[in-house]
Amino acid sequence: MSRRPLVKICGLTRREDLRKARELGADFFGSIGVPDTPRYQPLPVAARLFAEATDPRQRVRVFFEPTPAEARAALEAGFAKVQAHWDPAGSYDPQALSAAIGTAHLWLAPRLPDPLAFRPEWLPLGERFLIDGYRPDRIGGTGVPVDTEAFRALQERYPDARFALAGGLTPDNVERVLRESQAAFLDLSSGVESSPGHKDPTRLAALFAALPPARPAFRGESPGEGPRS
Repeated sequence: MSRRPLVKICGLTRREDLRKARELGADFFGSIGVPDTPRYQPLPVAARLFAEATDPRQRVRVFFEPTPAEARAALEAGFAKVQAHWDPAGSYDPQALSAAIGTAHLWLAPRLPDPLAFRPEWLPLGERFLIDGYRPDRIGGTGVPVDTEAFRALQERYPDARFALAGGLTPDNVERVLRESQAAFLDLSSGVESSPGHKDPTRLAALFAALPPARPAFRGESPGEGPRS
C-alpha cells in the first residue's frame, strides 16, 4: 500500500494522549461509552476532554448496542460519529439506529467470527463498517487479530463500501497487516497503550513511523477525500 491509511486512536481518556495522537497525525479519536469497561468515560467528561483537543469532525463515541437516545446525546455533545458494536445473533436492530441519527453519523461494528459473514443488507445503514477480531466472550476491543486474507476478500467483495480494521494491531505488526489486508482505515487502542486508557507516547510514535507517508491533513469524511476501502 503506497498511501497512508486513515487512523483512529480509540479508548482515549487523557488530554496529553489526545494531543500526542493529533500531533502525530491521527485522523479520528475514539471515546468509550460502554459502562463497566476499563476505558469508559461518562459523556460530559468525554465531551469536555475531546472539545479541548480535537476537531469536531474527528470525534467518535463508541457504544455497545446503543439506544437512539444515547446516540443522539453523543452527537449533541459534540461527537461527529457514533460507532455501534452489536451482536447480529441477538435482537438488536441497527436499522432503527440508522433511521434515528442518519447514516452519515453512524459507523457499525458487527460481532463476526468471520469477516466474510458480513451481510450486504447492512451496507445502506452506515457510513463505515468496523471489522474487529473475534472473541466469544467479548463484544469489541478484543485485541484479537482479524484474518487479513478474509478482510481483503471482504473489501474486494464490496469495493464501494468503507471498512475499518481493528484487533491486535501494534507498531510491530502494522506494516505486515497493511500489506496483507490492504486496509484503508486502522483502529487501534490497546496496541499503543502502557495500561488501559493510557496511551504510550513511544508506541504512538512508533506506530506512525511504521506507516506509509502521510496523506494531506484531515479534511473531513466526504467520499472524494482520503483512501476509500
